[in-house]
Amino acid sequence: MIREGKYVFREGKSGDRPASGWANQSGIPTFVLEYEGKQIGAAHGSLCFIILIQVFDEDKGHGTKFIELWEKYAKDQCSQIEVSAVGSDKLEHILKDKRGFSLKEVDEFGDKTYTKNV
Repeated sequence: MIREGKYVFREGKSGDRPASGWANQSGIPTFVLEYEGKQIGAAHGSLCFIILIQVFDEDKGHGTKFIELWEKYAKDQCSQIEVSAVGSDKLEHILKDKRGFSLKEVDEFGDKTYTKNV
């Protein structure tokens, strides 16, 4: 868990809201972002690889904070982190322009995978 100001980045648990479109049987997100004690984001995947990120309260900088805190969380255990299934211009902007990720590939559906050495 990482606390930074009013934000908490932590591993998901039962009862947390999953990202939309996540079809995993458990429905439990891998990571959760809270702001002032309220869940505002979820991501699925693993420590070094996230396949789906969703921030429920958009246009407030929470997406950037989600990626920033995930980087800090993964830093000691991952040499490289990846975000897959990036189909949102906003998320792409955060990854590429704000957090320094590089485009790794574009799949047949147009979804992109971004990577960064940490």
